[in-house]
Amino acid sequence: MSITDSIADFIIALKNSSVTRRVEIVTPFSKLKLDILKVLKKEGFVEDYTHNEGKKRNIVVKLKYYGNEPAIKDAKKISKVSLRVYVNKDEMPQKVGNRVWIISTSNGIMTADESREKNVGGELLFYVE
Repeated sequence: MSITDSIADFIIALKNSSVTRRVEIVTPFSKLKLDILKVLKKEGFVEDYTHNEGKKRNIVVKLKYYGNEPAIKDAKKISKVSLRVYVNKDEMPQKVGNRVWIISTSNGIMTADESREKNVGGELLFYVE
């Protein structure tokens, strides 16, 4: 039996595409990916994204660059299919440098800073910097 983690694949595709200076990537549609992209756009890691309806639904992500430097330099999935990582509001990781932690909470996908402000915990999905 094969278990895949589509969010991990998505995060790694964003990172690898940024490092290789691609302009955009196309990924299969999911609501969770749209929610993650909303946060990444707000935090300045992606330029824009669109999705199409129809038989084959995809999300097109336009990557962001600052001059010659990619906005996404690194990304790492924390919670995995085989080992979920949950944190409460007091255990939220602090923002260090440009690293942004993405959390899945009962109030939706948000950064660790936002979840700390709203006093909610959740699943620690990944960080991006």
